[in-house]
Amino acid sequence: MRKDASQFSKFVIPDLDCVLTEEWDYTFIIWHKNNGAVDALRPYILNSMLHHFSD
Repeated sequence: MRKDASQFSKFVIPDLDCVLTEEWDYTFIIWHKNNGAVDALRPYILNSMLHHFSD
């Protein structure tokens, strides 16, 4: 919990037209345009035993 903002990860996924950001509380947020990115990432989310708000 002692990272400064520059040390958090941001991943741009051009094929899905979305961005995945790591936040201060170690959550990850998928920024998308409701174009199927979450559906495409769902298998990875579930296999990682993670959850998203629409679960």
